[in-house]
Amino acid sequence: MKLFARLNMVVLLAISALVYMVWNLRSYHPITRAKKVWSRKTTEVIVFGDSWSTNRLELSAHRAAAPANNKLWVDTLCSEIVCDRIYDLAQSLPSHPSHRRGPVIDNDVYANRTRSLNLTSGLENIGDFGHQVDDYLAQIDLRWQDGIEGGKERTTHIFTLFFGLWELWDFVGLEEEAVLPTVVDCIASMFAQLDRLVQAKTVSPLRTTVVIPKVPDPTFFPRWIAERTSAAGIDKYGQLQRQAVVLTDLWNNVLQKQAETWNKARVVMPDFHAWMLEQLREPEIDETGPAVVSKAGPGAKFTELTRSCVNYTAPLSGDMNETQSFTMCDDPSHFLFWDDTRLSGTAHELLGKHVAEMLQNSTVANQTLYVENRKTKTDHPSF
Repeated sequence: MKLFARLNMVVLLAISALVYMVWNLRSYHPITRAKKVWSRKTTEVIVFGDSWSTNRLELSAHRAAAPANNKLWVDTLCSEIVCDRIYDLAQSLPSHPSHRRGPVIDNDVYANRTRSLNLTSGLENIGDFGHQVDDYLAQIDLRWQDGIEGGKERTTHIFTLFFGLWELWDFVGLEEEAVLPTVVDCIASMFAQLDRLVQAKTVSPLRTTVVIPKVPDPTFFPRWIAERTSAAGIDKYGQLQRQAVVLTDLWNNVLQKQAETWNKARVVMPDFHAWMLEQLREPEIDETGPAVVSKAGPGAKFTELTRSCVNYTAPLSGDMNETQSFTMCDDPSHFLFWDDTRLSGTAHELLGKHVAEMLQNSTVANQTLYVENRKTKTDHPSF
């Protein structure tokens, strides 16, 4: 009897260990990975954009690292769809906090349209979307020459691009008649670069998806509040705030219309703007000035909606030996914003899971292309 009791205990321990391993390995998707190895199919996520999408931030004593141990929404997306590789071509803010602008879609369009605003952006030091595409195509050529690149029919490419925040930040100061042509030029340049991507020798249009999030309203950002709508800001009566709300809507509408008529690959358009609206109640504006965004209600995911976890001091005088110029909160998980323009790690994780769900459900913006692909080829690619 003792022998059977010991044997039962061993079996019970073995089963418990197996359950424990399966439970803890779920996030690694072992079955999915095994299927992909067997079928020799791979999934690549290629990232373009700004500091919302890259953790390649120049670290220094003057700027904090990316949130959540450098895990951004694209990293969560890759994990959720079990991607095999991430190629990060996005550009971040320079390490010094006095540099206030990240990359734009087209440096030439931006410079031409903002010349009248007398901006000093230093764009020559930050690669725009075209420069990022150049870097990717150069890498592809090298991999092809070295024989590393496999058959394109077995590789699913997911291009993610997130641009527009810095254009909206400055275009809000344009004359009314210049706004629409400026937005149209930017979006047209974006899709011209996308044409270059999908025409690459290693890319199969039927196995390619482009993720283009709609841009959130920049007036939600702590930097906007601090610099423009606070008591010491430049937007005392909320005029720039009104214009930014209209401009954001215009940008996203033009972007969606262009995506719906583009037929070179599938387009998935997560609405980051709507997601932000769910986290914040839109502030009301009256003649006395813009109201402060309300605090989170009971049961809200974030308890800090307008303050950032990381706070930078005033721009430095140029002495690069100066001590650390930022402070951090104790618990970043309560904050919607990591710093004055970037989301927290918790927010990035939620966005990444949302985008992954859209991909897995084939929520495609250009439905005509999707139907044609179903008729002419096979089903949408599995990730």
